[in-house]
Amino acid sequence: MRHFEKQEPQEHFEAVKIAVEYTGKKFVQFLPYTTGAILITYIAMNWHYIGEGAFGNFIRSFENMPFEMLYLSEAAPEGSLLFTMWFLSAMCLVFPFFCLLLMMRNRRLSGMICFYVALFYYLHTYDYGAHEFPNRLVRTFAGLCLGATIALLADWLRGISLNRTCRVWLSVLEVITYVFPIVTCYPHFKFLRGNLLCFVVSVTIIFSGQSMVPDMSCRFFSCLGRLSMPLYVWHIAVLRVIERFFPDVDMLTKVLGFWLGTFALAIGNMYLVGFVKHRLRKDKECTMN
Repeated sequence: MRHFEKQEPQEHFEAVKIAVEYTGKKFVQFLPYTTGAILITYIAMNWHYIGEGAFGNFIRSFENMPFEMLYLSEAAPEGSLLFTMWFLSAMCLVFPFFCLLLMMRNRRLSGMICFYVALFYYLHTYDYGAHEFPNRLVRTFAGLCLGATIALLADWLRGISLNRTCRVWLSVLEVITYVFPIVTCYPHFKFLRGNLLCFVVSVTIIFSGQSMVPDMSCRFFSCLGRLSMPLYVWHIAVLRVIERFFPDVDMLTKVLGFWLGTFALAIGNMYLVGFVKHRLRKDKECTMN
């Protein structure tokens, strides 16, 4: 949101241009993670055509792959073949409109829209799991609005002068609302709206800087954060490969193969991307010098 606070587009076309460029800049960073996983998923899920000798069908089965690689698969009712891509795709399609919302001249109004969209969506939708097209686009937009609402609440809380006692109680509330959803997940306790409210409260307090809970930032957690993206992308691709090529293997081997394969590919993907970025940065510095 802070990025768009500095933007003052003079014309509607300029605002659209800023929104599209910002979306492209953000989502192009995911390409090194998603390209390989999408390709492997398409090969695994359509490999039976090779066994049947239907090479033409095998080639034709890739016709939607370019759209999926460009994060446009959620524009079609059949959605993404690599299931984990649905969220990135929906985000890519919705994000420009969300950017336009944040660039409204009336910041107060845009904040109110974000708040009420998130409020009405999550009050109406009890189970916010997977939904059919086009509801997933609505779900994604509501999630973005919820994030903007949390950012606004955190800014508001940051601006309040609190004494030590209030900050202690605020920190206690942060810990409770952070831990409670984790505890309720184990017995499969249905408390989805309550868990979401806990999430909003805990994240708002964390981002406000008013909490007295020690900062947990370190290289280990930073690495886990970077690893989360390739893990999310690759786990379904690995599952599809196991289902297609190793259907008769015992369950224990499948589970071990799934976890080891997912982590190995995710870690390798992460370090490969990091290595390429480092090399490109070095080459750019050498060129400038």
